[in-house]
Amino acid sequence: MQKTRLLLLSLALLATACGFQLRGALSDHFEVENIHIRAAGAAELGQALKFQLAGAGVTLAANAEGAACIVDLKAETFDKSVLSVSAQTGKVEEYRILFSARMDVFKAGGQVLARDELIQLSRDQIVDADAVLGNFSEESLIREELARGAAAQAARRLQALLSRPD
Repeated sequence: MQKTRLLLLSLALLATACGFQLRGALSDHFEVENIHIRAAGAAELGQALKFQLAGAGVTLAANAEGAACIVDLKAETFDKSVLSVSAQTGKVEEYRILFSARMDVFKAGGQVLARDELIQLSRDQIVDADAVLGNFSEESLIREELARGAAAQAARRLQALLSRPD
């Protein structure tokens, strides 16, 4: 039992020493002092991204003039398509919900770091014919989850853009 604990402890230390980090976790090291988020065309993604960056310790600038980096989020859409239909009843059994948005990233001097980056995620929803209100609630939760996932994707992309050498 003692050897097992020692082995697990050494594996945990090795994993942390090599820089291993869970995918959803942002490191709190961004190469800029403050970031301004413009989300006129992507309200849900903008809110989720602000929350993620604030959680990582990033200072959010109130306006673009005082920001070292400007992130412009646009063209947020949720699309829903039918994946499968019951052969017996002809009713929808499964939907795919697709979230997509675009992102531009600029440095304070106007230098373009990324133009028209696509952020896209999808989730499948199984429809329960007996729980109509439950299906609606589940779809709402899936949309929130997609926005949070897209924000995590955008934050990781932003971190990569800001950490690369010019």
